[in-house]
This record gives sequence, structure tokens and C-alpha cells, in this order.
Amino acid sequence: MTDFSDTSTPSQVVGTAATQEAEIPSGTVLIGTINAKNRAYALVKSSRGEITQVKPGDRIGRQTVAAIEQGQIILMHNGQTERMVIPGG
Repeated sequence: MTDFSDTSTPSQVVGTAATQEAEIPSGTVLIGTINAKNRAYALVKSSRGEITQVKPGDRIGRQTVAAIEQGQIILMHNGQTERMVIPGG
């Protein structure tokens, strides 16, 4: 049996989630990922507070963006991979 007791509209749910306060950690942080029209991008905040759009092949410091997936990016440096995820995501 389906429970229809939650009468929140999708926009209300999204609005509530999007306006929750959270502290962004210091250092380099993944802010978000975008996948549109067979292209993937990510927004990354640097330790200086600058927000930059990156795509596969771009560099973040000494690391190269190898892949962008929903909520995470894969970075490579000297044959080693590292996963950067959205904080709290």
C-alpha cells in the first residue's frame, strides 16, 4: 500500500535541502558536479576561496581530473588515484 501522507511538493523538498546551513571545510573542496549533454564538469573551491569549474583533463594543483561522477571526482597524480567527494554528500 502506498503512503500518501507526505504532501510536500518536490520544490519544497529541494528548497528545504538547498537552504540548510553548512560550513564548507577549509582547503580544496568539491562543491558540486554537473553532467549535461555528454559533458561533465565540477565546481571546486580552492584553499584561497576561489571557485573554479573543471573538466576531465584539467589540473587541480599537481593532480589531474581523471573522471567526474555524480557527487565526486577522481584525481590522478604519479599513477595514484584519489577520490574527492562533496562534503556531507
